[in-house]
This record gives sequence, C-alpha cells and structure tokens, in this order.
Amino acid sequence: MPLIWLKKTLNHWLPQACVLCHCYHANPMALCDECEASLPWLHHSCPRCGAHQSLMAEDTTCGNCLLEAPPYEQTLCPLSYDSTVGKFIYQLKFNHNLLYARLFAQLLSRRVQGHYHTDLPEAIIPVPLHRSRMRKRGYNQALEIGRYLSKQLTVPLDYQHCWRTKQTKAQAQLDFKARQGNVSRAFRARPMPYRHVAVLDDVVTTGNTAKAFCQTLQKAGVKRIDVWCCARPPFD
Repeated sequence: MPLIWLKKTLNHWLPQACVLCHCYHANPMALCDECEASLPWLHHSCPRCGAHQSLMAEDTTCGNCLLEAPPYEQTLCPLSYDSTVGKFIYQLKFNHNLLYARLFAQLLSRRVQGHYHTDLPEAIIPVPLHRSRMRKRGYNQALEIGRYLSKQLTVPLDYQHCWRTKQTKAQAQLDFKARQGNVSRAFRARPMPYRHVAVLDDVVTTGNTAKAFCQTLQKAGVKRIDVWCCARPPFD
C-alpha cells in the first residue's frame, strides 16, 4: 500500500491528539474544542469574492465586485489565513498529511451546511493540478479535501470533466498582474452535465485562479458557480 494511502487509513481509524496542543479529546475533529475556538474564523467578508472586509458591515459586496463581477455567484470560506492555518496547509500540501484534508473538509462542511437551506450544487469540482505537479506531489490537495467533503455533504465529486493544460508557477510567488497572466488559458473542460457546481480549492488569494477556472466551466455549459475554499489571506 502506498505511504500516502496508509497514512490516510491510519488517520481515519486511530484516535488523534489535537494537532495544536497535542492533548487527546472527544471532539471528532483533529482539534480540541479550545483550539478549534481559537482558529481565525472569517466573519466579515464580501459574499461574492470572499475578500476580508473588517471595516465594513457583514455581507456587503466589495468595491472590486461592484466594478467587475467575478464569473461566480458567491464564495464560502470558513477561515482567515494566518500562521496556524498556513502550517495546516503546508502539512497537507508538502508533508503528505491527509489528516488536514479531513480537518479542512469538516470545517468547510459546517460553513456550507450553515449557508445552504436548499439548492446545493449538483457537483463539487476541485481546481485541477497540472500532471507534472501531480507526479511530483503525488496528489491534488483540493481533490483530497473534496473526497471527504463529498461524503459529508452527499454531493458528487467530479474531477474527470476538466484538467489543467498549462504548468503555471505558484501564484504566491507572483505579483497581482503576473498572477492574471499566469493562469490565462490554463484550464480546459469537456461539456458539463451540470447547471450549478461548486469549485473547490484550499486557499484563494487574489482569486485569479478561481476566475480563470470558472470561466472555463462557463464555456463548458455551467450556468451557476459557487467557490468554496478553506482560507483567504487578509488584505485590509
């Protein structure tokens, strides 16, 4: 059995200590109640793009979205990106620790279930990785989060209708203008059998990757797209 799947199996069945304070606890997540409460929960954000708006009323659309509406309907995100969340992301993406995929799925599932009363998306579509990065990393972290999230929400997971055609640089290494060009024409998709989908990623920063991917899905026939992510960095 490959190491990554062995870790996944052990993480599912063995009792876990809190990943922050290392105490054993009754919380079904990988965090104890106290450490879960201490996470940087995102309360004030633009409902369209998810950008932080600490100085504005909750659920107020930001100026950028008013000037140019993004190609998706709304963004759901439970956490602000800080050093703690950054460590979780690092463990998931670069240390093969899929315990954090389950943790992020649990946190995001709560956010989603608290938001939708009806009309859940017909499918969850993780943002795809280029095949060269898949070979290097061994898995797509968004897809791994999606596997858990799909089961928790009973929403199908679709990662076969779309793919990344362009080996892009890491968005975090680029300035705003370069990020836009970096993901231009980076995705392709087969005709989609869905009217409404949720695009899933681990972190959304400027949103350029989400925009490029959503534009591709629209061309493939999707009418409504929501973006789900685990964290967004603060910009204000």
